[in-house]
Amino acid sequence: MSSAPPSKKDENHGTQIPSRASRPRLVVTKRKRSGKNSNLIIGRNRKRKPGLSSTARSGISKSSTTTTTIGHARKSPGLPSFHNRYGLSPNPSTGQQNGSCSGDDDDDIDDGYDGDIPCDTLVAFHSIVQADQGLHIPISNNAVQAVLENQIFMTFDENHASSIHRELLELVHSNKVQQLYCQDKVTKAFILTEDYVKAVWDAHHTSTITTIQNPEEVIVWFVSNLQSWRGKTVSKSQLESRWEEFRNANKQDDNTVTSRSTSFEKALKFLLDLQLLIRDVQQSTLNGSCHESHFFLWLPQWGIVLKTWNEARQQLVNLLARSKEISKMNLLRMNRHPCISTQFLLNELVWKGRVEIIERPFGSFVQLVKGK
Repeated sequence: MSSAPPSKKDENHGTQIPSRASRPRLVVTKRKRSGKNSNLIIGRNRKRKPGLSSTARSGISKSSTTTTTIGHARKSPGLPSFHNRYGLSPNPSTGQQNGSCSGDDDDDIDDGYDGDIPCDTLVAFHSIVQADQGLHIPISNNAVQAVLENQIFMTFDENHASSIHRELLELVHSNKVQQLYCQDKVTKAFILTEDYVKAVWDAHHTSTITTIQNPEEVIVWFVSNLQSWRGKTVSKSQLESRWEEFRNANKQDDNTVTSRSTSFEKALKFLLDLQLLIRDVQQSTLNGSCHESHFFLWLPQWGIVLKTWNEARQQLVNLLARSKEISKMNLLRMNRHPCISTQFLLNELVWKGRVEIIERPFGSFVQLVKGK
């Protein structure tokens, strides 16, 4: 049996120098070539990181319930590493991955990351959701979260403001997030499209409405056309046009089946009764002698969330109004709403300019801004 050559001794120091055969080898593994971006990974083997669970991909905490507190406060998680996997499940209406602002599919490189690297705004969005810092919207045995625009902006410095505006628009246009109506012109709330679709189906499955024979047909049409309604509201004519396209695409030769299909007026009434749409009473477009109706995207529990949020905000403002200023530490201890965290409300009021935080050598103090 052959053996490795004997080791040599260093003449100067007398230490053993390993023989060539016994020296550790430098492992050089070549990354699978895909397109132009092909690099070498030196010195270690890259292992595929385990994918996120379906619960984590949806951004819902496993411990969330229908009574989960809204805007539950935790220490700010900051931005997660870009090496973490944020590829979401395929978009229910487009089949595309909800992983980046761009709709283009980059070359697939087997380096432990599935999907495109997300844009900064989408990463911040997921960071807020996974830390349970959004507004919780109850659904059956769980909750989905809406994220405020100011929460995303406060994650970055002022130099990123323009890019955040642009990326939010791209996320809406690419059907990765949906905007929810907040009953004022300043506040904007967004929800991941997959979470919105989850809440839509939950509303259907828990509904007792029996006004139409085939409600699932309406739900399928509604969620499959979310990518078509990119504005703040959707008009009745837009809804009707998409409904006719959907009906024509699914029309069968059997006329008796077609005659039993739901009419557009019944489909629209079903969505309104299910509280998936809410009528915009202020905006209307003149079409001849009549006004065309416009609608906001909505969810059955969203109105309750907004009401609770407004009550908690007013409670905090009233507390601040009774004092010239309050220590931030004392304020967080004194103002305890059962559903909305004080830190969540404080961040919102600071963002809107209604409250300011003054830093002093002995602590931070909060006071209302005069005239606001």
